[in-house]
Amino acid sequence: MNYNPEFLRNVWLELTPHRLIGMPAVLLAIFFLTYLITGNGFAESARMVALTSYFILTLLWGTRMAGEALLNEIQDLTWDQQRMSSISPWSMAWGKLFGSTIFPWYGAIICLLIYALTALQLNQSDVIKYVVFLLAIAVLAQAVALLSSVQTIKIYHRSASSVFMLLGIIAALPLVSWAFKAETGFLSWYGRQFRVLDFLLLSVCCFAAWSLVGIYRKMREELQFRNTPVYWFAFCVFVAIYLAGILQMPLPDDELVTVRLFTAYTVFIVLAYVMVMLEDKNPLMIRRILVARQQRNWRGVFENTPCWFVTLLSVYALGLVLMFYAYPDFALAGRYFSFKSYLAAMALFLTRDVLIFIFFNMSANRRRADVTAIFYLLLLYWLLPAILGGMNLPMVKAALLPFGTPDDAISIVSGLSQCVILGVLVLQRWRKLYQKSSAISQIPRS
Repeated sequence: MNYNPEFLRNVWLELTPHRLIGMPAVLLAIFFLTYLITGNGFAESARMVALTSYFILTLLWGTRMAGEALLNEIQDLTWDQQRMSSISPWSMAWGKLFGSTIFPWYGAIICLLIYALTALQLNQSDVIKYVVFLLAIAVLAQAVALLSSVQTIKIYHRSASSVFMLLGIIAALPLVSWAFKAETGFLSWYGRQFRVLDFLLLSVCCFAAWSLVGIYRKMREELQFRNTPVYWFAFCVFVAIYLAGILQMPLPDDELVTVRLFTAYTVFIVLAYVMVMLEDKNPLMIRRILVARQQRNWRGVFENTPCWFVTLLSVYALGLVLMFYAYPDFALAGRYFSFKSYLAAMALFLTRDVLIFIFFNMSANRRRADVTAIFYLLLLYWLLPAILGGMNLPMVKAALLPFGTPDDAISIVSGLSQCVILGVLVLQRWRKLYQKSSAISQIPRS
């Protein structure tokens, strides 16, 4: 392990002599109490107690510590000093992740060793695989918590740490339950059969690795390095391929290919919404892109291009490919659904929603711009369609929803019209901002 001052600093702060003695003493007392209660059934009980303690230490305590790692630095006014240090982004990334959670990991490793020993004593199968799976799932949960906090660092308030912890737990618990309930089951991925445990182990390791990449990229941004959207695009492709392969339906192979292609298209749409909500949409970013383009600085254009814009372009490109791809169409179980209409309507409504975010982020007060945009999207997608549906106005409702309506043409025309209107509004607001900034720059300085 290379010398990492950030990791060592956290180790010195977290692993005090009192804690080094206290953690194993408390765990020993818990297992001794388990022995007194269970007697001859100590091995099985100790295995369950070790597993439960491991989850408490890593998924509850560890995720909270990871979610608060950077936020505590900001509160203590030490983050700016660290940003000006010579620590590399990668050292800062894994130093924060594993250093801030070193004390929960200290107890978790003890629990994991006891779990492995008792599982071997009970002749449990795949003990090594389960140990690796438990390690990977804890790293994934804590990495998601830290990544979420770093992503929202500019709009953070103290109560958000619980949300970051919850995100990490949500990412981990379903996979843990699935792995332990389906020990001998099999899962199909693109028609090939895999053991559930093997598939989940590989999946968790892959997503944990992607989470570490995400933390590294965010640390690069915080340390004033420029990122390109290449890794994000690669992650989108990975998630689309991964989820499309899991999808299983009783359909002929050629029709199943169609469903998987549209599943990949939907994944790109969802990820576009995620990034447009999370990423910065500062008008200065657009200005930097335009200036770089005028200077023919294509690397500057690429470095300043946000991930949500790359995802949006990917949706357009994939939609065009699918629009002209000769796939076998068929009627789904649900009513009012057509693949061709879905492609066009979703791309248009996604564009409209992105323009709504950009419009509010071009206002004078951008503090609550994203919250305001989300509020209007809730009105457009939930409240107004519900009211119109209750008033038995399906044709008007079709103008507000991209699919699930009796007339796809209305949804497409409405989506296109809204895109044009919002595009004009965004352009007008951009011109006002540009003229204002130009006027300020022309003021003579004394």
